[in-house]
Parts: sequence; structure tokens; C-alpha cells
Amino acid sequence: MASALETLCGQAYCAGHHRMLGVYLQRSWVVPVFHSDVAGVHFCHARVEVNRETHCGGGTGGFSGALVDPFHLSFPFQFTLQRFLQCQLKTGIIAWVSGWLL
Repeated sequence: MASALETLCGQAYCAGHHRMLGVYLQRSWVVPVFHSDVAGVHFCHARVEVNRETHCGGGTGGFSGALVDPFHLSFPFQFTLQRFLQCQLKTGIIAWVSGWLL
């Protein structure tokens, strides 16, 4: 989806349809967000199954699963926004955000 976004945004920018850039960005979020939600359900189910176990590994699986969920759900937005900004040569913004997150 991110490479299709780059192509569509490049075509819209060259054609002078600047209002379509945001529309393409929002449309590119639909499929990845749906799939990350589906995968999130599987993560939650796995966390419940791990927490039911009695050996010592059960607690760590639930804790690490809780940390992975928000990280996993942020991928669709991270990838598409990075491609969108890269195709407009706004790499300074990407560097600033990456440095701030570290």
C-alpha cells in the first residue's frame, strides 16, 4: 500500500491536484489498519492463553504482548506517512520524529 501511495501522490502532485494528496493518504490506511486489527485480536487471544498457563513463562508473555499491541497498530500509519513525506522530499520531518521517538 505504501508504494501505491507514492505513485498516486506523485501523479496527483504533477497534475496539480494537491487536494487529493490527503485523500490518497487516508485511503491507504484502510487496508493496513484492518489487517493490524485482525492481527491484534490474535495477539490478545494468545495473551489470554499464555496467562492461563501455570509455569513461570505465563506472566512474561502477557506483559510483552501488552507492549507489542500499540507498536503493531502504529505500523500502518508509520509506513504510509514516511512514504508520503519521502515522495514530497520532506526527510527532515522524518529525521526529527525518529530522533524524538528514540
